[in-house]
Amino acid sequence: MRTFIIFTCLILLSACTTGAVEQVKYYDFSIQNEALKFREDSKNKQYLHINMVEIEGAADQQAIVQVLSNNRINIANYHFWSQHPKHTLSKSLQASLYSKLENYMPVPVNKKNIEPGDLVLDIVVNQISGHYKSGSIISGQWFIYKKIETQLKLLDTDIFLNTTPLDESGFGALIKAHEKGWLEVSRSLSEKINQINLVFEGINYLCPALDLEEFEFLN
Repeated sequence: MRTFIIFTCLILLSACTTGAVEQVKYYDFSIQNEALKFREDSKNKQYLHINMVEIEGAADQQAIVQVLSNNRINIANYHFWSQHPKHTLSKSLQASLYSKLENYMPVPVNKKNIEPGDLVLDIVVNQISGHYKSGSIISGQWFIYKKIETQLKLLDTDIFLNTTPLDESGFGALIKAHEKGWLEVSRSLSEKINQINLVFEGINYLCPALDLEEFEFLN
């Protein structure tokens, strides 16, 4: 009888202790959840094929990463992205570019054949983390290719670094800052892609017989 009472007390104590443990929380961007409406002019557009965003280093996981004041990396135990951040970044990038590009329809790679004239976008993120002083930090490099005949030609590449301060403390505020910073990266990319389109439209208009394989894009 005494053993039963002790065992029962241990179960009750364990239940109380478990209830006091911090609950696991998941976070996500908001823009990727917005429906992509069909555009009437999409039939006349060429395509921007977006490869899955590649994430390097400690941030290549679902747990949220922070950089501490002593240069150490903290990996959260109870705070996670709702999915691997490479999916979050890729989906939100497509949704953002969808509303900003003038002559290209963004689609995930492998969803449609890459035709001559289409663009391909690769992005490598080497850091996406919270920072004890700067707030949100997102850095990396993007590469834009154009399919000319049967080959992909690198048109442009650039390194980006975006820091966004937090409006308040907490992981929720950090994810909002990450999203704001990522949208800024997307905005910059859309301007570059629209610029590339204008350059090639001008070349085709002025020199329709020009062999684009011999054309060196001006960075």
